[in-house]
Amino acid sequence: MNSDTPLAAAIESFVNRRHNIRPKTEEFYRQRLKEYSAWAAAKLGREPVVADIEPYLVDAFLQEIKVRPTRKYPAGSPYVTRAAAVTLKVFAKWLSEDEILRARDGGSVLRTVKLAKPPTDARQPLSNADLSRVLIAAGKRGTRDRTLLIVLAATGLRLNEVRELRLGDIDLRNRSLTVRAETSKFGRGRTVFFHNEVGAELDRYVTGLEASETDPLFPTDEGRFFTADGFGKVFQRIKARSGVTAFSAHILRHTWATNYMKNPNASLLELKRQGGWERWEMLDRYSHATPPRDRDSLPNPTRQPAGQTPVRARPALNRLTA
Repeated sequence: MNSDTPLAAAIESFVNRRHNIRPKTEEFYRQRLKEYSAWAAAKLGREPVVADIEPYLVDAFLQEIKVRPTRKYPAGSPYVTRAAAVTLKVFAKWLSEDEILRARDGGSVLRTVKLAKPPTDARQPLSNADLSRVLIAAGKRGTRDRTLLIVLAATGLRLNEVRELRLGDIDLRNRSLTVRAETSKFGRGRTVFFHNEVGAELDRYVTGLEASETDPLFPTDEGRFFTADGFGKVFQRIKARSGVTAFSAHILRHTWATNYMKNPNASLLELKRQGGWERWEMLDRYSHATPPRDRDSLPNPTRQPAGQTPVRARPALNRLTA
């Protein structure tokens, strides 16, 4: 392979040789690079080659998609632009490391391409009022969709992590759940703790399930694990019913983190560990799954407005223990 190799062939080689990434990330890389390849072909009027990974062309591509409207961002998404830039820079670094395409100094040809910083206020957490509207739109207490949202707002799990939760991953007695390594973004399992009242909501929900510990915690109507697309449609329906335009599964992760840090005794290290973020590698290595001393300090999306009497559920903790 050299600088004259068709870009499409180089892209496939790059993706196929990255054995340490998850299938979803693999497909993400492939789609972003194919998008650039198609754009370059249209601009150049020929099949693009590896040598067409060069700063001026890449900058022009990024400037064009920066203002390309999306459903959520009519003026252009800063996140789409950043994702494209990150992918192209990773690809260019691989090309330089394999001595296929290098800058004069031997480094990546896209080293000077800068990553645009997304606006810090683009994704705001849900207000308490909007969270209440979303929960009401999700259905009655004890139902799948409502419990799903409560778990996300109370634990900050990523969408795929909660989609792949099994019934046996929940420990109601200790008010915790396990994110298995094979379902986490970075391949590391972790224990996440939740508020006592969130545990009561989960207890109410699992009492009505007829399933084994290996079955999905949030199954389809047929009792199977959701596909990624099918799971996304659950949140789209809830968004439409609630009228909360800012709602998404991912915004619940922002909401959880924001509410977590409202606790005066909140620990950034514990937030990082429970959220499963990769940075602070050494600190994370020495952190342990120690339950918080005060479970009442954890985010509690089930809390009733003042003056409203909470509904108590029949305990069923013995059905699910770790």
